[in-house]
Amino acid sequence: MIKTMNNLLQSEDRPLYNSKIIANYIRLIKRRYGYVDIAELLSRAKMKLYQVDDEGHWFTQSQVDLFYEHLAAITRAENISREAGRYSASPEGGMGWISRYVLGLAGPAKAFDVISKLA
Repeated sequence: MIKTMNNLLQSEDRPLYNSKIIANYIRLIKRRYGYVDIAELLSRAKMKLYQVDDEGHWFTQSQVDLFYEHLAAITRAENISREAGRYSASPEGGMGWISRYVLGLAGPAKAFDVISKLA
Protein backbone atom coordinates (compact mmCIF):
# COMPACT_ATOMS: atom_id res chain seq x y z
CA MET A 1 0.00 0.00 0.00
CA ILE A 2 2.77 2.47 0.92
CA LYS A 3 4.71 1.64 -2.24
CA THR A 4 1.59 2.31 -4.32
CA MET A 5 1.05 5.68 -2.61
CA ASN A 6 4.67 6.66 -3.25
CA ASN A 7 4.32 5.78 -6.92
CA LEU A 8 1.15 7.88 -7.15
CA LEU A 9 2.84 10.84 -5.48
CA GLN A 10 5.73 10.66 -7.93
CA SER A 11 3.63 10.38 -11.07
CA GLU A 12 2.12 13.08 -13.26
CA ASP A 13 -1.30 11.71 -12.35
CA ARG A 14 -1.20 13.34 -8.94
CA PRO A 15 -3.91 16.02 -8.57
CA LEU A 16 -2.10 19.36 -8.23
CA TYR A 17 -4.26 22.15 -9.66
CA ASN A 18 -7.57 23.23 -8.17
CA SER A 19 -10.49 23.61 -10.55
CA LYS A 20 -10.73 27.32 -9.65
CA ILE A 21 -7.69 27.91 -11.86
CA ILE A 22 -9.35 26.32 -14.89
CA ALA A 23 -12.65 28.05 -14.05
CA ASN A 24 -10.82 31.37 -14.23
CA TYR A 25 -9.50 30.48 -17.69
CA ILE A 26 -13.04 29.56 -18.76
CA ARG A 27 -14.36 32.96 -17.59
CA LEU A 28 -11.57 34.67 -19.54
CA ILE A 29 -12.33 32.60 -22.65
CA LYS A 30 -16.03 33.45 -22.49
CA ARG A 31 -15.26 37.15 -22.07
CA ARG A 32 -12.43 37.66 -24.57
CA TYR A 33 -12.21 34.57 -26.78
CA GLY A 34 -15.84 33.78 -27.56
CA TYR A 35 -14.90 31.75 -30.63
CA VAL A 36 -13.22 29.03 -28.53
CA ASP A 37 -15.30 25.85 -28.16
CA ILE A 38 -15.00 25.26 -24.42
CA ALA A 39 -16.50 21.76 -24.56
CA GLU A 40 -13.92 20.72 -27.18
CA LEU A 41 -11.08 22.33 -25.21
CA LEU A 42 -12.07 20.49 -22.03
CA SER A 43 -12.50 17.24 -23.93
CA ARG A 44 -8.98 17.48 -25.38
CA ALA A 45 -7.64 18.10 -21.88
CA LYS A 46 -9.56 15.09 -20.50
CA MET A 47 -11.63 17.37 -18.28
CA LYS A 48 -15.37 17.62 -17.71
CA LEU A 49 -17.35 20.81 -17.13
CA TYR A 50 -18.84 19.45 -13.90
CA GLN A 51 -15.27 18.96 -12.61
CA VAL A 52 -14.41 22.58 -13.41
CA ASP A 53 -17.57 23.73 -11.63
CA ASP A 54 -16.69 21.70 -8.52
CA GLU A 55 -14.47 23.97 -6.39
CA GLY A 56 -13.15 20.93 -4.55
CA HIS A 57 -11.89 19.14 -7.66
CA TRP A 58 -8.19 18.93 -8.53
CA PHE A 59 -6.61 18.33 -11.94
CA THR A 60 -3.36 16.57 -12.78
CA GLN A 61 -0.29 18.10 -14.36
CA SER A 62 -0.94 16.29 -17.62
CA GLN A 63 -4.55 17.56 -17.79
CA VAL A 64 -3.51 21.15 -17.16
CA ASP A 65 -0.67 20.88 -19.68
CA LEU A 66 -3.09 19.61 -22.35
CA PHE A 67 -5.57 22.37 -21.51
CA TYR A 68 -2.92 25.08 -21.77
CA GLU A 69 -1.34 23.71 -24.96
CA HIS A 70 -4.68 23.53 -26.78
CA LEU A 71 -5.83 26.91 -25.50
CA ALA A 72 -2.59 28.62 -26.54
CA ALA A 73 -2.80 27.02 -29.99
CA ILE A 74 -6.44 27.99 -30.53
CA THR A 75 -6.10 31.59 -29.31
CA ARG A 76 -2.57 32.13 -30.63
CA ALA A 77 -2.02 34.09 -27.42
CA GLU A 78 1.54 33.45 -26.26
CA ASN A 79 0.92 35.02 -22.85
CA ILE A 80 -2.49 33.50 -22.15
CA SER A 81 -1.42 32.37 -18.67
CA ARG A 82 -0.32 35.90 -17.77
CA GLU A 83 -3.57 37.25 -19.17
CA ALA A 84 -5.54 34.72 -17.10
CA GLY A 85 -3.63 35.71 -13.97
CA ARG A 86 -4.33 39.38 -14.51
CA TYR A 87 -7.94 38.60 -15.31
CA SER A 88 -8.34 36.63 -12.07
CA ALA A 89 -7.17 39.64 -10.07
CA SER A 90 -9.53 42.02 -11.86
CA PRO A 91 -13.01 42.87 -10.59
CA GLU A 92 -14.57 41.35 -13.73
CA GLY A 93 -12.57 38.14 -13.44
CA GLY A 94 -12.20 36.12 -10.30
CA MET A 95 -11.72 38.73 -7.65
CA GLY A 96 -14.85 37.34 -6.03
CA TRP A 97 -13.26 34.12 -4.82
CA ILE A 98 -10.11 35.93 -3.70
CA SER A 99 -12.23 38.31 -1.66
CA ARG A 100 -14.20 35.44 -0.13
CA TYR A 101 -10.96 33.70 0.79
CA VAL A 102 -9.40 36.78 2.41
CA LEU A 103 -12.59 37.75 4.20
CA GLY A 104 -12.96 34.19 5.43
CA LEU A 105 -9.53 34.36 7.03
CA ALA A 106 -10.03 37.79 8.53
CA GLY A 107 -13.53 37.44 9.96
CA PRO A 108 -16.38 39.95 9.69
CA ALA A 109 -15.06 42.53 12.18
CA LYS A 110 -11.67 42.84 10.51
CA ALA A 111 -13.28 42.86 7.05
CA PHE A 112 -15.52 45.80 7.96
CA ASP A 113 -12.56 47.61 9.51
CA VAL A 114 -10.54 47.24 6.29
CA ILE A 115 -13.51 48.26 4.14
CA SER A 116 -14.10 51.39 6.22
CA LYS A 117 -10.46 52.40 5.77
CA LEU A 118 -10.71 51.92 2.00
CA ALA A 119 -13.88 53.99 1.68
